[in-house]
Amino acid sequence: MSERVPRLGIGIPVYNGENYLEETINSLLAQTYQDYEIFISDNASTDRTEEICKKFTENDSRFHYHRYEKNRGATWNFNNVFMLSRNEYFKWAPHDDLYDPKFVEKCIEVLDRDKGVVLCYTKTTIIDENGKSVKKFETNLRVDNEKPHVRFHDLLVDYMVYELYGVVLSEALRKTPLFGGFGHDDGVLLAHLGLLGRYHEIQEFLYYNREHAQKSWNFYKTYREYTVWLDPTKAGKILLPRWRMGFEYVKAISSVPLGWREKFLCYVQMSFWVKMFWKSLIANVLIALLQVAALPLRIFKKKQIG
Repeated sequence: MSERVPRLGIGIPVYNGENYLEETINSLLAQTYQDYEIFISDNASTDRTEEICKKFTENDSRFHYHRYEKNRGATWNFNNVFMLSRNEYFKWAPHDDLYDPKFVEKCIEVLDRDKGVVLCYTKTTIIDENGKSVKKFETNLRVDNEKPHVRFHDLLVDYMVYELYGVVLSEALRKTPLFGGFGHDDGVLLAHLGLLGRYHEIQEFLYYNREHAQKSWNFYKTYREYTVWLDPTKAGKILLPRWRMGFEYVKAISSVPLGWREKFLCYVQMSFWVKMFWKSLIANVLIALLQVAALPLRIFKKKQIG
C-alpha cells in the first residue's frame, strides 16, 4: 500500500535557532488541525539546534529533519523546505514565531471552501523576546479583489510581508520561482502569487511574529546588504537590487496565464512603481558606476599583494 501523504507540509528553515525553536515547534504541535508533517532544514547550525530537532524527530514520525554541513544562505534554506515537501498545502514557519492553536485549522477551512484562494493568513501580533504583545500589525491591501491587476497594484509597495507565513496552495507556489535571493524577494513572491489567485485574511490575530535583536533586518539596513545575507555568493559583486526587483515583477506578469487586458493593466501598475522608486533606481546605477570605476584599482592592489 502507498503511504498516505498529510494534506499540509510545514517548513521550518533554521540556522542557530536554539533560542526560540523549541517553543515554535510546540506551538505547531498544539494546533487543532493535525493532518500535517514538518520539514526542518538546518543550515549548518553550530548551537543546540540539532539536539532540539532530534528530540522531536525521535518521537514523532511527522518530523523530517535535514541537516546540512554548509550554510548556503537564507534564500536557499527557505526554498529547500518547500522543495522537501509533497503536500497539497504548505506553510513556512520561521523558527522564532508562534501561532494560536486554531491558526492552521481556520486557514485550511477557507482554502477548502474557496478554490479561488491561493493563500490564507490571519492578522498579525508583534511580540517581543519574551512573547509579550508589542503591537498589532494591520494592512489594508485589496488582495481579495477579483481583478489580478488590483491585487498586483497593492502588493507592489514595500512593506512587512507577514502574509507569506499563512497557508498557501502548493500548486500555486510551484508556478513561481520561489525566493530569488535579492532584497524584498519575499514581496515579489507575494505579488507573483497574487497574480495567480486571491488571498483571504482571517479577521483574527492568530499569528505572533517575534521581534528580537537577532532579526536579520536589525543587522542589514539596505537591500544591497540584505541581498548578500540572503545569498552569500553575491558578496563583492555589482548589484542593482531595485532594478532586479522591478525585473522580477515584470517577469511575474509575463509568466502568468492572464488575458491581454489584465496583463496590460498589470504592466501599467509598473509605471506607478517606477514613479514611486525612481530615486532608488537612479541610486542603484550611480553606486554600480562607482563600483565599476573602482574595479581597476582593486585589481591593481590585488596584483601588488600577490
